[in-house]
Amino acid sequence: MQHPIIWSRVEAVAAVLSLVPGDAIRAVETSDPQYRAARMIAGRHGAAAAAIMAANALISYRLMGRGEDYWMEYARWMVRQKTPSTGAELVKLVKEFLFSSRINRAARRHKASRLEKAEPVLDRLLRRPESYRDLGVLVVELRQRLPARGPGKTIFFAAKMAYYAFSVLGVKADISSIDSIPVDRRVALITSSSMMVDARPEELTVRGWGSVIEAWRGVSKHSRIPVLQIDTLIWLPLPRSEPYLRRGLLASARDRYAESLMEYSSGLIPWSLAHKIASQLLYRSPWG
Repeated sequence: MQHPIIWSRVEAVAAVLSLVPGDAIRAVETSDPQYRAARMIAGRHGAAAAAIMAANALISYRLMGRGEDYWMEYARWMVRQKTPSTGAELVKLVKEFLFSSRINRAARRHKASRLEKAEPVLDRLLRRPESYRDLGVLVVELRQRLPARGPGKTIFFAAKMAYYAFSVLGVKADISSIDSIPVDRRVALITSSSMMVDARPEELTVRGWGSVIEAWRGVSKHSRIPVLQIDTLIWLPLPRSEPYLRRGLLASARDRYAESLMEYSSGLIPWSLAHKIASQLLYRSPWG
């Protein structure tokens, strides 16, 4: 089900995000716990990190805890393992982790099946990571192996995690051809609270994901920031502000969001800009 997109709000969000300098975006990325997980894994497994990160991204849904905590659980487990040399070894390794994880416990058999279907792509990424410097290629190949009726969140997320791994390894990867944001609960909430789409977060997660993707595609186009980088910018600061947002305390929610954004950017996003961003993203209470 498509919900109408309010393009004036898309343009307003894009305008304020376009003011964020590139070095600040980079600082936010490197503050992401998922990026720290990539750094740990690359430190142990080298060039295999891109495939190791992408494999876990494909099963990172319906978690029983925060995504940040889950990725650290994965990294701590993976650094104790031998580096896989084939896709089959990688899939076997990630399945072992899956069935031992404290946080990723739902639908384990289905997730294991996804890993098995993606094995040929993961094998190529593991053996020839240089072939995937354009990460749009990874998205295309994973879509062929894992066709989905929904937004394909984990496929775009796999590209993002491979991008993090490449970045840690000093490899410049191209994410410009990826134009779909991984739609999860937080992204749906911000899409609603920014009023780019006038619908409740729950509606956007279940049936309105097409409108979410289209709205953020517009933000990316107008701001000239790749959508996967936008995902990091908007996703990381939300947890501290969400409790206030749920209580209808909009001013406090904006303050907490701005504080988090300043912190994650190591001060490269000043308070005035951070608060402008918070005011556009938390434009209204999505439940009010």
